[in-house]
Amino acid sequence: MTTTPFNALLSTQIGNEFAASQQYIAVATWFANQDLPQLARYFYRQSVEERN
Repeated sequence: MTTTPFNALLSTQIGNEFAASQQYIAVATWFANQDLPQLARYFYRQSVEERN
């Protein structure tokens, strides 16, 4: 498959969205461990949004 500028940019964006999703999960886990379920839930939802 030939790599076009569009494909390269799309691949970069997908990587950025995946990284953001993982960061949101890390923050959500931290809040869950601090017994802050509402903040954890918020960041879990943000993680799902990045993946959709």
